Amino acid sequence: MSEDFTARLDALRSRVQEHARKHYRTEDVVEAERRAVEAGDTAYLQARLRFVEAERDAAGLHLLWMSPRQPPAAKESLGRIRALCAYWPDLYEAMQAVLATHPLVARDILARAIKQFRRDTDAYSVEDITGLLISAWNGGRHGFEAVLRSRKSADRKVVSTAWLKSDD
Repeated sequence: MSEDFTARLDALRSRVQEHARKHYRTEDVVEAERRAVEAGDTAYLQARLRFVEAERDAAGLHLLWMSPRQPPAAKESLGRIRALCAYWPDLYEAMQAVLATHPLVARDILARAIKQFRRDTDAYSVEDITGLLISAWNGGRHGFEAVLRSRKSADRKVVSTAWLKSDD
């Protein structure tokens, strides 16, 4: 949210609070609105409406970065992905949150970011994480877990045959 928009919102809030204190001797918004309606105080009600609309607009601007039409800035995306990875302890849930909030970012880039911020992905390659992201998005938890099992079994197969001697 821009500083100009924040300043405008603060000014609207101050104007509404000042009017309520001056004319109704209250800090309670609900009480001030009730008294304003009773008194037919359209100036207060209009100021309150402008403030509520500005708050609604501010909430919309705050979520604008998640819009499928709004490409996110890389620096901001990394901070958000870090926060999502830290917030969701379950890998599947973290991946779903990252995918849902960064729809325009390429899956391989998301995979690199998730790998950077999640220690439980250290055993997997970027390609594995990309596959997990795709399976989580397309196949839900069942698809995710199936791909996760296949990655784990592929690791075991490689490790289990490493001790065999070659026929050379």
